[in-house]
Amino acid sequence: DIAALAQAAAQPEVELATLAYPFADDAHRADPSAVKALRDPSGFAAGFQRADPGASLGGGTEVLHHLGLYAFRRERLAAFTALPPSEGERRERLEQLRAVDAGWRIRVLDASAPAFGIDTPEDYARFLARIRAN
Repeated sequence: DIAALAQAAAQPEVELATLAYPFADDAHRADPSAVKALRDPSGFAAGFQRADPGASLGGGTEVLHHLGLYAFRRERLAAFTALPPSEGERRERLEQLRAVDAGWRIRVLDASAPAFGIDTPEDYARFLARIRAN
């Protein structure tokens, strides 16, 4: 996945690249701590959000679980850090919206496998249960 991100970020039409994967179930998709990557048919981000957009999206836009790993070319990373926080970033508490709101093209690649993030106490409890089961 990291090699694919690096290859995608090297393309001139891509300002940064990230990973996402399908949601396992509707309950997880409804969880606001599970960030939704909205990917358009061309493979670029149409947006990111915490709320489940439901079935209201049209035009082939997919709702995927955002992994939260990014690849930048060096100059794009420097440009990103120079951008001020955007309204979308402040509202959703999602740093990638700074790039979206600045009009950047973010390639959203398919992750090879779902990831297990720990963002809430409930996530941590699931992590402990998973470790203990193994």
